[in-house]
Order: sequence, then C-alpha cells, then structure tokens
Amino acid sequence: MLVKAERLRETLERRNSLLNLQTNIRRVLHGENHPKHHKRTRNKSVHLQHAHKPVNWRTGKTNGKEKNQKNNRNKDDKTSRTLITPQSKIKNLVDRFNPSIIHSHNAPDFLTISAIESVNGEVPVIHDSHEALSLRKTGYYVGDDEKKVLNEYPLQEKIANEKSDGRIYVTEGVREYIQQRYDIDPSKDMVFYSYICKSMVPRRLREKLSEKDRQTHVVYAGTVTRLVEDSHYDLRQIFREITERKIHIHMQ
Repeated sequence: MLVKAERLRETLERRNSLLNLQTNIRRVLHGENHPKHHKRTRNKSVHLQHAHKPVNWRTGKTNGKEKNQKNNRNKDDKTSRTLITPQSKIKNLVDRFNPSIIHSHNAPDFLTISAIESVNGEVPVIHDSHEALSLRKTGYYVGDDEKKVLNEYPLQEKIANEKSDGRIYVTEGVREYIQQRYDIDPSKDMVFYSYICKSMVPRRLREKLSEKDRQTHVVYAGTVTRLVEDSHYDLRQIFREITERKIHIHMQ
C-alpha cells in the first residue's frame, strides 16, 4: 500500500509539473494580454515530435527508397495524386483539435517550420530545443550529405527559433547558444530540465562494477535502433567499436 501511495503521489507531482509548465508557457507568450487570444476558450495543446525518418521539409516525401507498390500506376496517376505535406497534416490536426498551443520538438527543425506555416499566426508555436544541429559536423540521418549538415539544418534552425512564439530548452547551455546565435526575444524563453521520475532513482547505490574489475562500464538508456530505413537511431556499429576498445556497455 505504501508503494502504491508513493507512486500515486509521484504521478500527481508530474501532472502538477506539466500544468505549471503549460501555465508558464502562457505567461511567456503573454497569452492573457495577447489580442489574438482574447476569444480563445479552448485548453488543449498539439504535441509534434519527429518519427525519426528523413523527410523533405517542403514536400513531405521521405528521402529513403520507396517500396514498390503492388498496383502499378502510370506516371500521370502519380503526379495527379494530392500531395500530403507536413503542413497539410498539421493543418488537419489544428482543424480537428483546435489547440491553444502547438509544442514542437527540434532535430531536425522543419517540423516547427511546418507548424508555423500551417497556422499562419493563429496558434502560438513553442519550439522545444533538445540540442542544436548547427553544432554538429556529422549528419543527423544516415544519408545526410555535407550540404544538408552545413547549410540546410542551420537554416532550418534559424527559422524555427526566430519565427516561433516561444522556446524551451533542456539546459542553460543550449539556451545561451541559441540566444547568442539568433535574433530572438529572451523574455519568451525558458529552461525545462529533463529530469527522471523520482521512482527511477535507486534507494540504495550498489557497488560499481568498475570497482570490482577495474574496467570501464557505460550504462546507456534509450533507443539502439529502429526498423526505419536511414534512421539516425542506429547505434549498433558505434557500440561495436566501443566494445572493441574493451569498454563494457550496459543497455537499459
């Protein structure tokens, strides 16, 4: 019973934290005084996150090789079909749910740009930066070339940050980097740390394996690979190279 009560308390704490975050976002946006929010009675948000598959941010087409269709269509049929873009998908979501806020994640940043273009100023768009791709010298997806890494991603990052109504960062360092690099309003920025749940913190720390065998041990919590072509979440080769250097990896 004590365990259940503790979990219930933590669940309520997390819920209150999310409610406080939404309140802070509205304050950051000056939503109560903003003229375009006076007639709003809704209390919803649309959450946009990447599916980790490379997509052309203007056309909505995936960059990977398309699978052959069972029913072969001629070229005229293919060109006559209505093109479904990220903008049109987001517009459909907005029309369906009538949100007060759109919360969009970065990496890459085209999803936030698509949201901004879709709502045309009617709904505030919050850009959530987990990292800055302009700091990277390597591709985000497997098939990324030098042009995308050095030109397209930084341009998307600039537009997403400067055109969004507010920004959230996971660390002070990311916030300082973005504020120094782009023309944005710091009063509409906030840092919301990625804390783990209290229930995940061990009550008692065990003896480290490295203290027993004097070797290096690394714990990785997250995605190793996805069943999606060209996904940037494919760390198998990297892990192989790490283990070849006699470093132990423990995956959770």
